[in-house]
Amino acid sequence: MPGCCISGCTNSTVKGFSMRSFPTDPQRRALWITNIGKPNWEPKAHSRVCDVHFSKNMWEKVRCDGKQKLKCNAVPTIFPSHQLDTNNLVYNQNTENLYSTVFLLF
Repeated sequence: MPGCCISGCTNSTVKGFSMRSFPTDPQRRALWITNIGKPNWEPKAHSRVCDVHFSKNMWEKVRCDGKQKLKCNAVPTIFPSHQLDTNNLVYNQNTENLYSTVFLLF
């Protein structure tokens, strides 16, 4: 019964939400951790992010069986207690895409 590791999010598989594992690629993993906004935090093997934290453009086309897969360059960008800072962008050299970094509001 994995639950979402995002602060303030109580979504879990029991509630019907899909959970996504952190990428194994060190660069993509670092982007996810930066966007989540938990300083000095490292996800465990069981840490998950629920599907609601990914914008619509981060998903591939829905498959015939109704399932959806994240794009290979997807990063979580939707957070209940975060605000997007468009002046601070993280550039992923491997996929040549820009990712916005979010920061926790204090």
